[in-house]
Amino acid sequence: MRLRVVLVSCVTAGLLVGPAGAVVCQKKKSGVLRVAAACKRNEVPFEGALGPVGPSGPSGAAGTQGTAGELRIYGDGSTGALTAEPLTSLDESSLQFTDFTIPTGVYVFVGSGTVIRCTGSFTNNGTLLVGDGAEGSRFFVPNTNSLELASRGAHPGNSRGAAMDGERAMGVSSNPGAGGTALDTRQARRLLAPGPFGGGGGGHGTSSGNAGGTGGGSVTILAATAIVNNGVIDASSHSQQSFGAGGGAGGVVILGSRGSISNNGILRADGSGGGDSLTDGAAGAGGGGGIVHLLAPVINAVGAVSVVGGPPGAQGGPGSVTASIRHGGGGGGGCGGNGGQGGIVNNSNPGAASAGEPGKSFESLVDPTSLF
Repeated sequence: MRLRVVLVSCVTAGLLVGPAGAVVCQKKKSGVLRVAAACKRNEVPFEGALGPVGPSGPSGAAGTQGTAGELRIYGDGSTGALTAEPLTSLDESSLQFTDFTIPTGVYVFVGSGTVIRCTGSFTNNGTLLVGDGAEGSRFFVPNTNSLELASRGAHPGNSRGAAMDGERAMGVSSNPGAGGTALDTRQARRLLAPGPFGGGGGGHGTSSGNAGGTGGGSVTILAATAIVNNGVIDASSHSQQSFGAGGGAGGVVILGSRGSISNNGILRADGSGGGDSLTDGAAGAGGGGGIVHLLAPVINAVGAVSVVGGPPGAQGGPGSVTASIRHGGGGGGGCGGNGGQGGIVNNSNPGAASAGEPGKSFESLVDPTSLF
């Protein structure tokens, strides 16, 4: 008969022990034991003894706020201490340092989605540049005299909605592309794992400008002891828009330390500007500003945080749109701020596009160890 034990309070010296006054009952058919005040009709008092108690098992892994959690978040320091040299591109396969320092005048380039982990400190006295994030829309016109086109929409990045393309129409008028929709404040504050994309890409505009702007990328820096920025950390959209295209949104910068964060320099996640109007279309809109979030028990932020939206492209004068097939301006990408709306074509007159809205920046006085 197989013996199973349930509701046991403790085992001592190989005997089953329950609360004072309790008895051990064994089910007649299954042999299952339980501790109770009295046995039921289908049970009999158990008079045997259990085998000896086995050795204790190994301790379980520490929780996310213990050693194992800290190792996962701040890395294992396997790359050791690193002082960056001029024009350094970090090896994406090994970004776990003890301490990481960027000297004055040194530029370090990282791809969008990079996470730098330090068991000690991260110190930037130079410039950390983040690569492009989400792509803008693309289209190909098989015949410049045709309304047919093959298009791939703008990537939304970290936003609630992608930027739209300007309307391609035959005749006197064409409508603008709407801007990308920003994350609301709660969503933006909770964005701690932005992934490979930062801000959203922009929508396309005229035939001469068939690509929307690229959004800024994302970077996350986690250091157990401290983060000190005396230089520039830049996750802006730096794309130069062609005619009528919407600008890309600014990217995402997240800094987290269980010690302290000091920003004496500049943290930047700006949107880029829209492309100018041309004879076949209106101007593109500016991209929205990005997101910067600092998380530590102690934050000294006397430096600057910039999350401005990009400006719109320049508008042509009355009668400047002369092509038979005309385009509304592309919308700007969104992230922390909404992208702007592209310009409209009314008869031969282009209407103005709008700038991207400012993004969002946060300071959270918390130990971030359990949040990542």
